[in-house]
Amino acid sequence: MTSIHHQRRWFYALWAALLGAALGAFVLWTVPARKGTARLGVALRLESSDGITAQMGFFAAGKLPQEWTPLDLKDGRFVGMAPVALAFRRWTGAPHSSRCQVGVMLRFQKAGVTRYYPLDLRGDIASGLFAPGRRMTLEYNGLAWERMYEDIPPLSALP
Repeated sequence: MTSIHHQRRWFYALWAALLGAALGAFVLWTVPARKGTARLGVALRLESSDGITAQMGFFAAGKLPQEWTPLDLKDGRFVGMAPVALAFRRWTGAPHSSRCQVGVMLRFQKAGVTRYYPLDLRGDIASGLFAPGRRMTLEYNGLAWERMYEDIPPLSALP
């Protein structure tokens, strides 16, 4: 008489192969297929730029900006350019949300008061307009101090 484990060894081999295939697919899904950087320019004209300093920071899904790039004031507009890290999943080509910077957070300071204004890049990245090796400039005119957030808004509620 043979043991039940010996009779079902094909079953165990099948489960081991399926588990290995699932683990391999998971690793391939989490490692980006394509990575690169694009350059994002910002040109903002505020209603009143007296005594205001501006910075921009990029964020990935669920992560706040870690580094801030100062914006220069030229001809009444805040202007700046910075590299943006992009990463895309294999098979679908969709942006890799945890490894791709999907938004810009603008930080304004005036007389010790800080305000924030988020800009979403997900639509531009998904459509292919903003891709590695490309350059894009966002231009805003007449942004009001009152429309900015007093605290960093929840990233899940971005416009």
